[in-house]
Amino acid sequence: ISQKSSSQRVQLSESLVKSMMGGTVHPLPEIKQQADQWQAKVDTLPIVLQTGPTRTLIDRFETAGLKPQAEKLRLSLELNSVVPTLK
Repeated sequence: ISQKSSSQRVQLSESLVKSMMGGTVHPLPEIKQQADQWQAKVDTLPIVLQTGPTRTLIDRFETAGLKPQAEKLRLSLELNSVVPTLK
């Protein structure tokens, strides 16, 4: 993925979010079944493109009752912020 242009990376990120959201509500068993697969796809993106898809995963995981996984992702965003916080 590192050899792709920035526009290709953005398109990949957008297509990943669309595949996770699918334009429809995913049934809870489907979310639980695909959670690891979605997380693996997000992990292949450059770190700067992971924030949006990770937030989507957090929402999906919470909806499916996967609270520990959602909390792990939430903490990873908070503790490893790509964008520095302004004080």
